[in-house]
Amino acid sequence: ALAARLDLLEAMSRPPARAAEGAEPARVAAGWKLPPQVHPDRKEAIDWLLGSGEPATVLVDGYNLGYAMPGDQSPGPARSRVLPVLSRLHTMANGRFRVVAVFDSDLGPVESPPTPGPVKVVFSDAGEIADDRIVRAAAAIDGPVAVVSNDRLVRERSEAVGAVAVWSKSLIDWASTR
Repeated sequence: ALAARLDLLEAMSRPPARAAEGAEPARVAAGWKLPPQVHPDRKEAIDWLLGSGEPATVLVDGYNLGYAMPGDQSPGPARSRVLPVLSRLHTMANGRFRVVAVFDSDLGPVESPPTPGPVKVVFSDAGEIADDRIVRAAAAIDGPVAVVSNDRLVRERSEAVGAVAVWSKSLIDWASTR
């Protein structure tokens, strides 16, 4: 709670976040944003996304989510923890969500390719960080977009291009009760 309050205070003191270089916001569904009573760092944010009834794209900062979960903190195991949670999210959305996990390719070799499933797995290009890839994708998608990351800058930059941003913590808490 203290960290969330400090993030809020810090955000209020800075100029508005900027989007990715050259990124222009795509047309986003009017009014598709978290209601004031729904906090982006709580599992109710994921419940709201699921209950919105909107077909949407959910872009997930893959390693950010994986490293926030308990367990081995190396890239392979982190990816292995993320994909079942995202598959469950896709299932609970009854196919309305296109779920995309974006991982940094510079964090090590892909020991084994991800297994086929409902979650699209994307690795950033060489020399590119996943954060920039996520924001660029959020700006390019036509329609509702949600970005999941504990990284404040990723959330702010995503919101600047019209995405709803929620914390990885909210997805982890949601998954622990489902």
